[in-house]
Amino acid sequence: MDPFTISTGVAGLLSLAMEITKILSAYISDVKSAPEDAQNILTKVESLCYVLEQLVQFLRKDAKTLGKFESTSALCMVINSCQAQVQDLYQKLEQLQIRSDSKVKGFIDRVKWPFRTEEYQSTVATLHQFVQIFQFSLQISNCELLSNSTSTVLAKLQDTQRTLEATLKRFADMEFSMENVPSY
Repeated sequence: MDPFTISTGVAGLLSLAMEITKILSAYISDVKSAPEDAQNILTKVESLCYVLEQLVQFLRKDAKTLGKFESTSALCMVINSCQAQVQDLYQKLEQLQIRSDSKVKGFIDRVKWPFRTEEYQSTVATLHQFVQIFQFSLQISNCELLSNSTSTVLAKLQDTQRTLEATLKRFADMEFSMENVPSY
C-alpha cells in the first residue's frame, strides 16, 4: 500500500475523531453536570487528532521516498485497529447529540453517560496507546521499522522499553543528598 493511500485512510479516521470532539464538546458545554470522564476522553481524542494530522501531512509529504507498506505492516495494522476503536467510540457517543424526535426522551438519552468505569478506563488507555504509537511512527528514523511486521516492531519497542527502564533504575539508584553540597 502506498503512503498516499494510507494517508487518505488516516484522513478519514481523523474526520471521524473530529466528529467525536464536536459531540463531546457540545455535551460538556450543554450538560453542566457532565462527568469528568467526558473531558478526559475529549482530551485524548484531541491528542489523537493532533497526531493524525501530523501523520497525514508526513505521509503525503514523503510519499515518494517512503516506499510501499505491506498490509501486515505495523502502521497499517495500528491504523485499522484505531479506526475500529474510534468507530466504536463514535457509536457510543452518538446518543449524546441533540435529537428532535422526542424532547424528553432525547434529553434523558443525552444526559446519560454511555460508559461504565471499566469501559471508560479501557477506552482512555487505548486512545493513549494509539497516540503514542502514532507519535512514534512520526519519527523519521522509525519509518523503515514500521514497514516491518508487528513482531519486529514489538521486539524493537521492548528493547527500547528495557533501555529506558534500566536508565530510570540508574537514576533511582543515585542518591544525592543536599547536605553534602556546600552553601555559598
